Amino acid sequence: MRLCRTCALLALLFLAVLDSSESQQEVVRPDKGLNVTVSTEQPKCFVCIVSKVNSTPLPCHSSLSLVPEVETTLQFSCPQPVEQAYTVTIAHSIECTENACSPPTLQTQPSILTNFARIFTWDLNAAQDTVVRLSIIEGGLTDTSQPCSDGHQFSVSTSIASSKAQTQYCRGGSVKSLYLINPAVVSLQVKPKAQVVSELFQTSVTQLKTEVISVDSSTTMVLSRDPKESVCEVCTAEGPTLTCSTEKTLNNVEKLSVVFSCPKPQDGFNVKIKKTIECTKTSCKPSTAEIVPDQLNAFKRSLTWDISVPESTVLTLDFPGGGLKEISAGVTCPDVYQYSVSTIKRSGEIQSNKYCKGGTVSDLNLLGATTVTIEVPKGEKLESAAFNVKATERASRMMSVASEIKKTKIIITKVNQELHCNVCQMAPYQKCYPETLALFAPCNVSVEFTCPRPQDVFSVEVNREIVIAIVGVNLPRGVSDTTLVTANFPRDFPDNMQMQWSFTVPGMHNYTVLFDHVTPPECLNNGEVTVEYQAGAKTVTKALKDPQPEHQQGNFNMVLTNCQTNTTLPGLTLNYRVSVVRSGRPVLCTVDLTKDPGVSLQIENLNSASYCEISINSEVKEKINVTAGSIAKLSFLDCPNDDIRLTAKKVIDCKNTESCPVTTLSVSTMEPCLPMPLNSFTWHLNIPETKTWDLVSPKGSLRQSLPSQECKEPFSLHLAEEEGSNFVGNFCFDGVIQKIQVHANISITAPGQQLSRMTGSFLNISVSEEITETIIYTVSPDTMSPTLLATPNWPQGMKSYRTLSWIVTLPNQYKAQLNFNVTQPQCKEGHTGIDVRTIENRELKLSISENDPLVVEQLVGESFYLNMSNCEPETRQFSALTTINLQRKQNFLPIVLGISGAILFLLLVLAVVCIVTKKKKNQKRNRGSSIYMPKGNIFRPSDMHFTKTRSENESHVYDSIDETMVYGHLLSNSSHGEAFPDQYNGIQTDTYRTFTGPADGALPVIKEPDPQPGDKMFMDPSETFIPSRPRTPINRQDSLGFQDRRMIDNELYTFKTTGDINTIRLSAADMEPIPDDYL
Repeated sequence: MRLCRTCALLALLFLAVLDSSESQQEVVRPDKGLNVTVSTEQPKCFVCIVSKVNSTPLPCHSSLSLVPEVETTLQFSCPQPVEQAYTVTIAHSIECTENACSPPTLQTQPSILTNFARIFTWDLNAAQDTVVRLSIIEGGLTDTSQPCSDGHQFSVSTSIASSKAQTQYCRGGSVKSLYLINPAVVSLQVKPKAQVVSELFQTSVTQLKTEVISVDSSTTMVLSRDPKESVCEVCTAEGPTLTCSTEKTLNNVEKLSVVFSCPKPQDGFNVKIKKTIECTKTSCKPSTAEIVPDQLNAFKRSLTWDISVPESTVLTLDFPGGGLKEISAGVTCPDVYQYSVSTIKRSGEIQSNKYCKGGTVSDLNLLGATTVTIEVPKGEKLESAAFNVKATERASRMMSVASEIKKTKIIITKVNQELHCNVCQMAPYQKCYPETLALFAPCNVSVEFTCPRPQDVFSVEVNREIVIAIVGVNLPRGVSDTTLVTANFPRDFPDNMQMQWSFTVPGMHNYTVLFDHVTPPECLNNGEVTVEYQAGAKTVTKALKDPQPEHQQGNFNMVLTNCQTNTTLPGLTLNYRVSVVRSGRPVLCTVDLTKDPGVSLQIENLNSASYCEISINSEVKEKINVTAGSIAKLSFLDCPNDDIRLTAKKVIDCKNTESCPVTTLSVSTMEPCLPMPLNSFTWHLNIPETKTWDLVSPKGSLRQSLPSQECKEPFSLHLAEEEGSNFVGNFCFDGVIQKIQVHANISITAPGQQLSRMTGSFLNISVSEEITETIIYTVSPDTMSPTLLATPNWPQGMKSYRTLSWIVTLPNQYKAQLNFNVTQPQCKEGHTGIDVRTIENRELKLSISENDPLVVEQLVGESFYLNMSNCEPETRQFSALTTINLQRKQNFLPIVLGISGAILFLLLVLAVVCIVTKKKKNQKRNRGSSIYMPKGNIFRPSDMHFTKTRSENESHVYDSIDETMVYGHLLSNSSHGEAFPDQYNGIQTDTYRTFTGPADGALPVIKEPDPQPGDKMFMDPSETFIPSRPRTPINRQDSLGFQDRRMIDNELYTFKTTGDINTIRLSAADMEPIPDDYL
């Protein structure tokens, strides 16, 4: 009961507070996908949802989230003005994949709770390694740290690996896009009643920019963001997360992945690379200023080397390749490459010099610690070795200077600025001077030069109040006239005074001294004005009226000495010229190109340091172009063949097939007056996009120069596409390529000094209709050796999106084995392809891309197409070398026909044999009789072993009978038979032998049916035509009373005596034993 009273009291108190507060109602309906939150931080302020049933407020809160797409009535109750007490947060989300973001446009709901301060937020959720770009639809933004005056405050906040950053923007600037990495939050904060546009940003997705960097221990690399760039950050991986900042310092890392949060970090980041080189008095480590040539080439780079050297050490910097040219402060280099060399002197002074590329300074000799800086612009590459460093102990030279004349002044002046050398005065303390040292009335003064040969660097002027001036003159190369005058000209030259001119004459030049205007004075005391010429150790003295030197070579000094003159008369004045011309005789040649349309010549001096001088129409140039159809007068002076190069080119333009019939390429005849051989001849062939060049050798075929099949001819043809100078290959004659078709503008270059010896044409060109591939080769492989097919620019990569095809025609009875050696790239766009397809039925034999396993071998049994295509590579390049080996086919048709014929013949013979055998059996069956033999083999009816009877043949008639044949049977069972073993081999003809039973020893078992009454198995002997079987005597044959009646009618019977034993047994029955009373 007490609890109820307490609750009621609190309710009354809350209602009382509501009554005393300012109250306001708003109807809100958030759009789909919006998370709207109304909140307040004031302790007595609340926001309530008003019921739609009875319009009474439901429970109130200090923070309330609204449901999207549901209309809600809110009641605000606060003792303070509600516009200042509440904040409305409208949250959106951005979901981005690797390709796009949703929603594509960041929209607001401008009409929602406009009376309050609103914060529109967009939470970014993107795929890994992607950058989300927000393009501002209207106007731009500016980076600021101050509140915005128009009440529209933009901010971008990121949070990566505990490194938080927030940037604020106001409207009305030059920033058109914001680049965000996941996660990030974009917000817009507006004041109450501020108008907000419905669409703010367009979204798009790009990939993070990643660079792989290697830095050694002696190198420090600093990646720093330009202060004008406010979005991009540089990140490095530390464990599983990224650490990002506006500046990174890297040292001693190997293949470190550095990630930039914007797609073009080169526009906002600078790279500073600092290296150290330590030198002793004799060497430096490292001795070469090496850099990684392909690292961070897209960025603006500043490379600095700090070189430390000990005292009294000369540091020599050697710059390979082209030399340097010194520039003054404020001057920039044309190619933006700038070298700065700073040296710290012993006094602490820093001497700095700046240089550009393309000068004559190839090395610098420096004293003291030195810093070398190279400024490299974006997108430029450097050689791997920037310069070489050498250290040597300083070689100095000490000299003692003394003069007994008090009014003597010695001036030591530096005349060679390219060599680094100082002159130092030793007493009372050492002080060095880089340019000039003046000694007044010296009396045994020691002077040190910091170079071993000071005479090459300094000149010494001794002035005993006699020499007025010493003038150094460097005469230029080529034809020139230099005008010089005496001191005080045009007034009189002082009496008893000298003036010296030191002339430096370039090599292979002649000089002549010409006195244009001279006023000789009147000398007193028999004095004379003299002109002294000093050339090395040789000195020649001349008067003013004497002939002066003409056509002389070499450096010289000219000393003019005046006399004591009569001052009442005009004094000495001199105005003279030194004329310089080239020595030697030029080679003159007139080139007429009107005879050969389209041909132009290029002549270039390859050695700028040489004294070679080439001119066209009396104008000296380093490179001469003789245009097509012109006549030019050329001059060559002191130009050896090694220093000069002559090239020719011819342009052939084909606008249509009619204007370009079949054309032969041949080398034009050069003018015989040209002193150098032709280095190369190039044909530039241009056609419309709808046409194709056909290249055919009149000598039969072409061959590409490849490993083991290099061209050995005096010259080869260098084929390239004109666009980008894409190299195709080098070709020569006598090969397997019958025709080359190129769908592009091409250039064909025939290099070599043997061109002048070539006569006739060596290539036929014609124009045909457009082909789909870039290049098509028609190939007939050789049966005796392997055939090699290579992609353009092999072994380097083939150009992106190029296609080519080989039409391979195989000879009869041959098949081809293809071996592939392929380098596949990682494609950025598209795919590579290798297809093998037969020509006759277009059957696909092979089809692979860069993602498929490599097929090393493929067998093709007929003529085929070999097609290849390239993609847009990201890493590596696509190249392929295909080897074709021909193999003879096995022809099984003759073998099959031979075997079939043999089988057919055997079947025919067998059929004939069977037919004849069957016919003979039928004949014998018709006339045969059966007899029964009690013992021995059974002779069946019609079993005719002999086709003739005894009466029908003459086998028993003999012309002569050998005695052994007649009586030999008597020896078969006697001991004499062993003496004639060979007489019984073979068949015994017409000799009756006693039947002894079957030879096999066992009689066959014959099952016959039981006889039936009336059956008669055999005929009665009397009924047959066979004569009766002779009776075989049972008694012993060796009996004296035994007679064989079969021999009675035989004529041989007369030779038989009673004692002869007849061995003929006419019966197989066992003989009876001899009785005891036989004799």
